[in-house]
Amino acid sequence: MENPVICSVCKGACCKASAGHIFPNELEEAVSKSSLTKLIGSDIYSFDWWGDTPFDNRKEATRLYYLRYKHKGNLNLLDNSKDSPCILLTENGCSLSYDKRPDVCKALIPNESFHCTHQTDEFSKTNCAIAWMPYQKIITELLSENNELNKIFE
Repeated sequence: MENPVICSVCKGACCKASAGHIFPNELEEAVSKSSLTKLIGSDIYSFDWWGDTPFDNRKEATRLYYLRYKHKGNLNLLDNSKDSPCILLTENGCSLSYDKRPDVCKALIPNESFHCTHQTDEFSKTNCAIAWMPYQKIITELLSENNELNKIFE
């Protein structure tokens, strides 16, 4: 819920902490290797991961990759950095119009203490990662082709 008065005063405190993640159903094109290749070619998207812990009644740990906007200053396609500003944050706020922002960003509720909150966990990183589960093979292929998977183990 955008509150221009509070948001203009805090100058994007939530956006300085992390970039918004994107659910597959928010993309303009259906998820495919081709559509993701186009997106990552624009240099504003990266893949992050959630996991390394068991979920969904599984015994083994599973790392799930998901799409999000890049953090400023990080050019890697695969990026698990924290506490970094979103690449879309400008001096005047988000460079995207409100209706073009990811659902997680639109669900932020600003308050006078400048600690944005969410009313629900519906748009959590965990739920986003789970929504990307059917596309893990495509994502790992793209990361491998871009030599990104080796970087996390160096």
